Amino acid sequence: MNSPDASGMCVFEASSRVGGRTYSVPPSVLGNEFTLDVGAYRFSPDMHLPGDLILHDLKLPTACYEPGCPSAKDDFVPPFIFNYTAPLRRIVDATTGLPSGYVTALHTMVDKMKALGVRVYLSTPLLDITPAASPGGMQLLHFAAGTVTATGAVLLNLPRNKLLLLPSVAKTVSPRTLAMLQCAQFDSPPDLFGNRSMMSSTGLTKAYYYYDDAWWWTKINTTVGEYPANAFHPVETSSDIFIGVHWNDGPVVCTDALTGRSVKPTRAWLASQGAAAAKSCHGYLEAYYAATNETFFYGVTGAPNEPFGMVQGTEPSSAAVLEKAHAALLEAIAPVLAKKGVAPTSLPLPSALVVGAWSHPTVIANDTGYTAPTKVYWDAGMSGSPAGACGVDGLDDDEYRTTVLQPFGRDTNVFLANNDWLSMNVRYFEGDWAQETLVQSERALFRLGLSMPLWLNQTYYDEKIVKLA
Repeated sequence: MNSPDASGMCVFEASSRVGGRTYSVPPSVLGNEFTLDVGAYRFSPDMHLPGDLILHDLKLPTACYEPGCPSAKDDFVPPFIFNYTAPLRRIVDATTGLPSGYVTALHTMVDKMKALGVRVYLSTPLLDITPAASPGGMQLLHFAAGTVTATGAVLLNLPRNKLLLLPSVAKTVSPRTLAMLQCAQFDSPPDLFGNRSMMSSTGLTKAYYYYDDAWWWTKINTTVGEYPANAFHPVETSSDIFIGVHWNDGPVVCTDALTGRSVKPTRAWLASQGAAAAKSCHGYLEAYYAATNETFFYGVTGAPNEPFGMVQGTEPSSAAVLEKAHAALLEAIAPVLAKKGVAPTSLPLPSALVVGAWSHPTVIANDTGYTAPTKVYWDAGMSGSPAGACGVDGLDDDEYRTTVLQPFGRDTNVFLANNDWLSMNVRYFEGDWAQETLVQSERALFRLGLSMPLWLNQTYYDEKIVKLA
């Protein structure tokens, strides 16, 4: 099997940035030394795509997401089943140890592609595609500036809503395939999600508070775990703001009393500093990361068209938002503060709020913004099967997977890869952190006759690619 000539490849990116649901906000935007991921941000090495890519091909420095490096399964409470056990990791800066942003992997890949002669075009959204009329024919890609003829294969990394906006999809694919492409279902059995319906939530949102005094380190020494115990089921406060704290998630930097140097703190470091630790740390606290019908954090952003949003400054409108956000946090964690003997009034106000919001549109086919992954998550006690979830007689996970990979037909080399294109039992979780996109892309390359990357785990490749392509 031969590798293609990279100089004949082109990458077209719709937005002005690379990443899609991987969205790393750099220090230049935040106004400090930190990078925040308001989208995808971690992976398990057991997920060899992307794990082997990051660790063995790109050779990027990483660190455990959780202190102590517990099993990845610990982040997902029973009866929810995560399919991987290796401790979750995130990409970090080799010098500071702070998160450098998950998009670091993508930027590194783009740099390597450019060095091989690949042409990369940003701010070039695809308007439509004309698939080849016969095997081996030309694909036409339609952009605002004109039409590009693709002489080989085309890989569409498109989420569901963006694919359905292409006029050719409804006109060209079979009715059965179209029904699969239009289907998005998120069954929400009560033993997993309580009384919440994931289909009716506003979106998947992540919110960070920035404090000049990282009081969870300096005042209450609470730096691991979640509050409540499962923060994906957040506390709804009296102001209708939802709070679910991940104490370890946000990046924090402290000043060492002995050396005067900036350090990434640990609990052992904190103990060694004693009283000198007071007000020596600053950074971000993740106060919310869940899918609910909340609107406060969501409203801070430009969602659905722009997932990122930030509030900072002392002007009255910004101060009011920060005060309201802080009051909700204090109300939610009141039991923690009481147990520690810390007065809520002793905690400082945040000086910034940073949010990433990924919408759950009511009508996916008409949505032009950024969405949270829109999969077919079915439950045996609710939809019963993919067929019941999508209203497609006899549909199962295998047919869905093999059909959406080449939605225009096996004779047309147009492939589809994105986290959206998955059908599975909701009680299992593969991870939305680019794995599904990469796996589907590798299956496309397998169908095209390309060999396994030398850095990829052979057993994983056999099970995830060869057996399921």
